Amino acid sequence: MLGGKRLLILVGAFAALLAFVYFYEIRGKEERDKQETERSKLIQLKADQTTRVTLARRNEPPLALEKSGAQWRITRPIQASADTSAVDSLLQALAEASSTLTIDKPDPGKYGLKDPAVTVSLEEVTKSHSVRFGDKDFSGASVYASRENDPNVYLVSDFPYTKATQPVADFRDKTLLEFDAEGVNQIEIKRKSDTVLLKKQGDGWYLQQPFRERADREAVDGLVGAIRNGRIQSFTQESLEGLKQYGLDPPVTRLVLSGRDKKTELNLGAKVEENHYAYVPGRAIVFTVAKDISEKASQPADQFQSREVVRIDRDKVTRIEVQAEKGKWAAEKKGNQWRVVEPPGKDRKSFIEYRFFLTLEDLKAEKVLKRGSVSLSGAPQVVCNVAGGASSSFKVEIFKKGTDWYARSSQSDKIFKIAQTQAQALNEPVDNFLE
Repeated sequence: MLGGKRLLILVGAFAALLAFVYFYEIRGKEERDKQETERSKLIQLKADQTTRVTLARRNEPPLALEKSGAQWRITRPIQASADTSAVDSLLQALAEASSTLTIDKPDPGKYGLKDPAVTVSLEEVTKSHSVRFGDKDFSGASVYASRENDPNVYLVSDFPYTKATQPVADFRDKTLLEFDAEGVNQIEIKRKSDTVLLKKQGDGWYLQQPFRERADREAVDGLVGAIRNGRIQSFTQESLEGLKQYGLDPPVTRLVLSGRDKKTELNLGAKVEENHYAYVPGRAIVFTVAKDISEKASQPADQFQSREVVRIDRDKVTRIEVQAEKGKWAAEKKGNQWRVVEPPGKDRKSFIEYRFFLTLEDLKAEKVLKRGSVSLSGAPQVVCNVAGGASSSFKVEIFKKGTDWYARSSQSDKIFKIAQTQAQALNEPVDNFLE
C-alpha cells in the first residue's frame, strides 16, 4: 500500500497534470485558435469605428459613404441617406473575411488584381485600410484579394466581394415615410373621383367625407400600417421633373396623414409592373412603392365604413333575450352575477356572459348594404334583445335569404351580409353559454 505522503504527492502531481492539460491544451488551444483566426483575417478592422467607406468599382463611378453620429450617408455618386444595416453588413463581412490560402508575391495580373473588380478604402478613427478584390477561383465561392503595401495575394470567401459590388440602390435608405402611426388623427385621401376624409375621435375612427359614418378600425389601421411600414421598391429618377409621365401630375391618389402638428404626404401615380410610381413633397426623387398601399388607398369609400353589426357596453347590459330556431331563452344580471331566467331549471349553472358578448361582437359584415337593397321579409331565424338603459339597449335580427345570411341592428340604418358561421353561432341553445 502507498504511504500517506506518497499518496499526497501522486494526487498533487495528478492535479498539476490536469491543470496543465486544462490551461495549456484546452484553454491554451482556444487562445491559440483565436490568435490564428486573427492572423488569418484579411484586415484588422473595427467596424464600429469606421467612419468612411469608398468603393471604387471597375467601369463605375466610385461610391462613397460617410458616417455622422449613428447614421450613414451616400456622398458619391449621389447625395442620399444610406441604409445603415446595408453598410454595417458590408463592414462586418470585411471584418470577418479570413484567408484560406496565401500566395507569396505572385503576379497580381494573374488573379485579376492589376485592374481589380473593386477596391475598398476604409477609414477608422485612427487608421485606414485598402483592400482589392480580383477574380474568383474555380469554385466561384472564393475570390482573390490583396492588401495595400502587401505583395501577397489571399484567397477569401466571396461574401465581402458580393457586398462591395452590390448596386448603389442597395446601399440607399428605402424607408418610405417616418411618422408616429399612433399619433395620426386625420387621413385625407384625394382621388380623381372623390375625397375620403377620416377623423379619429377618442379610440374610434369616423368617416367625414363623402358621407358621415363610423369607420372600420381595421381598414384604417391597415392603410396607416401599409404606409408606415412601406419600403421604396426602386428609385426611378433623382428629380421631380416630368411627373406627368409617371401619372404624378396630378397624382392618381394623394394621401395626407395629420397628427400632433405634423402632416405627412404621399403621392401615388401610375402602375408599373407590380408597383406604383410615387413621390413625397420636399424629396426630389421619384420612386416606386408596393401595390398594397395603392390598393388600400383606392378602395371605395364604403369599404372604410364600420363592419360592426353592434357595439356593446358590456358593463351596462342587464338583460339578454334570444329567440332562435333552437330555443328561446333569457338571462339577467343581478349584482355581479348572471343567471338564466328562461327556460326554468337552467339557473343552477352560471351564465357565461362574456362568451355571448364575444359572439355578438364577432358579427362583422362581409358587405355593408343600404336598407331596402335586400328584402328581408318573413320571420327572422334569430332575434336578440339586449337591455341596459336607453344608451345600451338594442335589437339584432338574423335572416336567411337563399344561401345568404343577413343581420339587421337597431343601432344602424344598414343591412349587414354576414357569414353563415356567425349566424349559426347565435342560433344555438342557451346551454352553449353555460358553465
